[in-house]
Amino acid sequence: GFDLSSCEFRDALCLRYLKPLSDLLPICDGCGSIFSTSHAMDCGKGRLVIQRLNEIGDLLYNLKCNVWSQTVKEAIVKEATVSTPVTALVGDIGARGACNPQFVAIFDNRVIDSNAPF
Repeated sequence: GFDLSSCEFRDALCLRYLKPLSDLLPICDGCGSIFSTSHAMDCGKGRLVIQRLNEIGDLLYNLKCNVWSQTVKEAIVKEATVSTPVTALVGDIGARGACNPQFVAIFDNRVIDSNAPF
């Protein structure tokens, strides 16, 4: 989990103190725009946003499994129906007993860019 290589450690320090990263690709592989740190945090076509969400979701799932024994990934809030063209509502993690005994609490993870301008 928290073991960083020298490159990852250097990048984490640069991100923490808002310094430019040294080994960035010149062009985004998702949309073809000029690549920057802020573009990596915001681009919806590249794979970095989904990768961050999955990494954080896996970490939270593992932590919740240590606390609550009945924890599932992709907990279903509402099933999809054949009669109406509504897709299923799915949360990221469901944990029985997290808020109330014998009730399932469904968590939906969001990753935000805390350095984004208002």
